[in-house]
Amino acid sequence: MGTALVFSGQGAQKPGMGLDLYENNGAARAVFEKAPTEIRRICFSGTPDELALTHNTQPCVYTVTMAAFAAFLTKKIPYDMAAGFSLGEYAALTASGVFDFETGIDLVTKRGAYMAECASEDSGMAAVLGERETVLRLIEQSEGGGMLLPVNYNAPTQIVVAGSGQRYQSFIKTAAENKLKVISLKVSGAFHSPMMQPASAKIRKLLGSLTLHAPRFPVYSNVTAKDMCGGDLIDLIARQTMSPVLWEQTVRNMIAAGADRFIEIGVGSTLCGLIRKIDRSVEVYNIDSCASLEKTAAAFLN
Repeated sequence: MGTALVFSGQGAQKPGMGLDLYENNGAARAVFEKAPTEIRRICFSGTPDELALTHNTQPCVYTVTMAAFAAFLTKKIPYDMAAGFSLGEYAALTASGVFDFETGIDLVTKRGAYMAECASEDSGMAAVLGERETVLRLIEQSEGGGMLLPVNYNAPTQIVVAGSGQRYQSFIKTAAENKLKVISLKVSGAFHSPMMQPASAKIRKLLGSLTLHAPRFPVYSNVTAKDMCGGDLIDLIARQTMSPVLWEQTVRNMIAAGADRFIEIGVGSTLCGLIRKIDRSVEVYNIDSCASLEKTAAAFLN
């Protein structure tokens, strides 16, 4: 048996996130205390509109995730490998010792600002539920100005598209007409697409000024779906912002490496749902509150 940690990305953020951990878990509180006061304010009492802005979302979700990880560590549950979804990859890298929390929150704050600079008012992302071949065919057949690409391969029947302009809007309409379920995501740009190339370049330059340490355990890359150990960390982290997230293949590769239990750490349980769609034979748990922490610990330690 093997246990994999998976760290949440942005999208499930909500006012009040992390407050329960802050008030009731000392290890989590210590992480929040390291974050800027404004980050705590937005996490605990910010408005949905504030949390929807990626330059706020990213440091807030990262902080809550690292606080949940600190609470998780108090239970001394053994684990073998990790991955993070998009923003969550920075949490996975922090957990594995590639950089510390203070470096991580600076990175994701700047990443959020860089990505916001690349966003346009007519760009967005949407999860499309349906047969992959159908979704890819409709993307190929879409018309109009702008951009449209599959960017997150989440599960066998879920792809996230990113786009802009008339082509993106036309696809959303056509997908619905073809009886595909389309869910607009709570993000402020066409992330993991070529529109993010300027942000990727700035992240690469920023990473070049830092000292990155080798991961203490396997961390699977969004870009390659493979263990990052021994790879070019700067290149993999920088490319991630403008590259598709190969989540389904990442989970399958972790299962092939021995993972049969997954613990989602962060905000919500979105990744648990995706993992169930990928392989129902594995066990999934999540930690985003004191109650879910105790429930997960009971399952592993009893």
